Amino acid sequence: MVIVFNRERDEQGEMCFVVQHQFKEYLVPVEDYKEAVHLGISMDVIKYQITKGKRSFKLYLNRYERNDGSSRLKREDRERAERKAMREREKQRKEQERLVMIEKAKCRGKWFEHLSENDIFPKVVK
Repeated sequence: MVIVFNRERDEQGEMCFVVQHQFKEYLVPVEDYKEAVHLGISMDVIKYQITKGKRSFKLYLNRYERNDGSSRLKREDRERAERKAMREREKQRKEQERLVMIEKAKCRGKWFEHLSENDIFPKVVK
């Protein structure tokens, strides 16, 4: 397949690229071709779809974009859920570290228990 980037107007006056395939020329609308390249569609698929017709090519682009969009949305949702789970695990880890730190900082001993039972510590009035 040879794509000649000559621009011609079709019957409706739309600018098109000329695609030559097996001694036959096909007109591919410029916007549709650029969209297909942007979506990452291979040249063989473009050739195959344009030989079916312009309408078929546009329908294929719409279906491809819809399927690509839905798979992209699913992937983004999965990544978002993974990031959320990771943040939750990080919060739990920090909370556990904080609790361990508080537990280690507690004063223990008979002397401290004796003082706390007899209310020896002064009350702070705010």
